[in-house]
Amino acid sequence: MKTLTAATLMLIISGSFSAVNVSAADCARDHAWWFNFGAGANVHQISNHFWLAGTVGITKMRGHNLFSVRWLGTAEADGTLAEYPKPLQYAKDLSVMMGKVYQSRIVRANVSMGVGYVYGLKRGKWLGGEGNYNCEKLLYSTIGLPLEAQLTLKRNGQATALSLYANLNSQQSFVGLMLCLQIGR
Repeated sequence: MKTLTAATLMLIISGSFSAVNVSAADCARDHAWWFNFGAGANVHQISNHFWLAGTVGITKMRGHNLFSVRWLGTAEADGTLAEYPKPLQYAKDLSVMMGKVYQSRIVRANVSMGVGYVYGLKRGKWLGGEGNYNCEKLLYSTIGLPLEAQLTLKRNGQATALSLYANLNSQQSFVGLMLCLQIGR
């Protein structure tokens, strides 16, 4: 349910940005690009445990359009309790996205969506036994819908962004928040 709510919110935000009239003056640089590096946390539809996330990507901006390639990995953080189920779950996505951008001299806001290849590991059935918290390993791969909204503060070829991201898919959808460093022009 949390994933559906976050996805709905991102689609509403995306629709509101596409209705904004962005002039050439707003996009002073018609051809800009940057590398994106980020770290953060998220929640998954099948687990109540804390997950960590990281991303690496490259984005090309032309006018008020964005084109990006993103690799995002997320994994369950190991708990300190002995009862923490094993194996630890993870999900990774490799995505190609398009989006819209609005920017001023120091602030940029953008939303993107696209298509992604998602793969990972999730827990299967419990293997049983007293004091045994091991489960079977289920590897999966599927196609997903990656979504991302970023608010960026820019300065001298570097920027810091707050990124709300999600990937909706049939196996292990996730949504989270990251702090990103962007380097480019």
